[in-house]
Amino acid sequence: MTQTQLISTQKTLSELQSQHSSSGDGQVFNEKNPFGLEDADLKNSPVPDRLTAKADQWNKIESTAEIIDGAHPNWVSLEALHQLESIQLCGSYHETPIQMMEYQNQLKKEIASGVVVETNNIRIPNPTFIVSRPDGKLRKILDCRAINSITRLIKFKMDGAEHIKQILERGDFATILDLQDAFHYIRVSEQHLPYFGFKFLNKTYTYRGLLFGYRNSPYHFNKTLTLALREIRGRWKKLKISNQIDDIILLHLNKNQLKLITIQVIQYLQSLTWKRQQKKCRIYPSTTFIYLGWKWNSITIQVKVPQARRKMMKSNIKQQIQLTVERQITKLKSLTALIGKLNYLRFQFVNASFYLKFLNHNKSQAIIKGGWNCKLHINKQKAWVIYSTGFREQRSTDLDNW
Repeated sequence: MTQTQLISTQKTLSELQSQHSSSGDGQVFNEKNPFGLEDADLKNSPVPDRLTAKADQWNKIESTAEIIDGAHPNWVSLEALHQLESIQLCGSYHETPIQMMEYQNQLKKEIASGVVVETNNIRIPNPTFIVSRPDGKLRKILDCRAINSITRLIKFKMDGAEHIKQILERGDFATILDLQDAFHYIRVSEQHLPYFGFKFLNKTYTYRGLLFGYRNSPYHFNKTLTLALREIRGRWKKLKISNQIDDIILLHLNKNQLKLITIQVIQYLQSLTWKRQQKKCRIYPSTTFIYLGWKWNSITIQVKVPQARRKMMKSNIKQQIQLTVERQITKLKSLTALIGKLNYLRFQFVNASFYLKFLNHNKSQAIIKGGWNCKLHINKQKAWVIYSTGFREQRSTDLDNW
């Protein structure tokens, strides 16, 4: 947020405070410091311990036990666990000097924040490496596939685009919040620590904060955040709030009220030690907004694929069709990636499920015959299905007539 925007927000909030405080809806707003300051004690404490450091706040919403418990293992069987423990998955990380330097810098940051700790108690050393992000930057990750293979998935209901379609009203204003380093705030239980280990420069480390890539991380994080959202719904009765993991959307028919409530919600989440990722947050109410990869308009009650994403998908589809025309062989993994992108259209394009069912059937047959690393020809029938799914979707969909 720029200084000009902050001054503008403070002026608006000072006008709204007298109106809102008398309504009894929500908390009293700190006008002088709308976004609050990070607690000095918390700033120097390990990230995975920050939620428990505010146990008094969580206790007010009767959620202390869930915060203290952290993420516990959920093994498929002890036999599978012991079998995996007997296999040394990998050694230390080694790559080019530039990647090694980047990896070391990111590791230092994780150690400084308390997300990663050095330890000798490692049961399973997992592969770890650097990957490129969509924005071109590098990210250090832990390969959790071995652990995931012996972990029972905990299923839970997650709000998606369908839920937004149900709660969105004509004329609704929206603000978007995104939480920073969300998973790292969830503690890994003592029983689980030895299984998130890795090696680097002849030293062994493990994750104390929950990490991206572990199959049950979304469940553990969402369970914790849901407790806070439940309290928010109770305090601000007219507010509609939904989340998909760390992406949170706030909806309200009154623009000024939503502007004030958004700041109050940010303050409340900060009181529970959550931090927002400022670059991804949209705290100024708007009737047109992008959420979960879709562009919504509450005035016209329409939703459509954002132009940039539509252009990218068309490019991928044209490339695949060109391979068909030239009768070239394509990798099964490339087709699988394309199916995943087309699957996104099921929300808007009702017939997408029919076409994707055909493609998924062909993908399964190819896996049975040649495994995941096989290659295959895309015949004209498959190309027609890809074209039908990707190019015949409506540019926008009227939610009223859905």
